[in-house]
Amino acid sequence: RFISPQRAMPFALIVNELLTNAAKHGGSAAMIRVNLQVDGDVVALSVTNPRANGNNPARSGTGFGTRMIKAMVHD
Repeated sequence: RFISPQRAMPFALIVNELLTNAAKHGGSAAMIRVNLQVDGDVVALSVTNPRANGNNPARSGTGFGTRMIKAMVHD
């Protein structure tokens, strides 16, 4: 399946931000999982790190990366 450049760029930036955060907050034992599901025109992406510290203040969702992701998802 192909996506237009107008959709590919925000998608790539979102994936990069999520992967960076998963690695940054996962420490040396990071185990990052990426899941992408496509159902027609709907795409669901999840990036998780089950070994990340759940008490990390970065999970507050108020940083620039989170705001950028939320803005791009709407595009």
